[in-house]
Amino acid sequence: MGKTVTIVRHAETHANSESRWQGFTDSGISDVGFAQINRLANRFAGFLPDVVIASDLPRTLTTAAVFGDVIPDPGFRE
Repeated sequence: MGKTVTIVRHAETHANSESRWQGFTDSGISDVGFAQINRLANRFAGFLPDVVIASDLPRTLTTAAVFGDVIPDPGFRE
């Protein structure tokens, strides 16, 4: 049986909205980013993945939380 992999980028941060590179730092999710997270949650309502893995950065953990429990993994940092 095949597996499906879904990749989602983190929501917009304050640094993203200012066209600033943030690397491993975190500038927090912007208002636009929170709206993106809400749309993501609505789009994937009822989707129950077997596992959710995200980088250990707050912006990715906050975004991935719409899918439930998240396994933080620094190997997924950009």
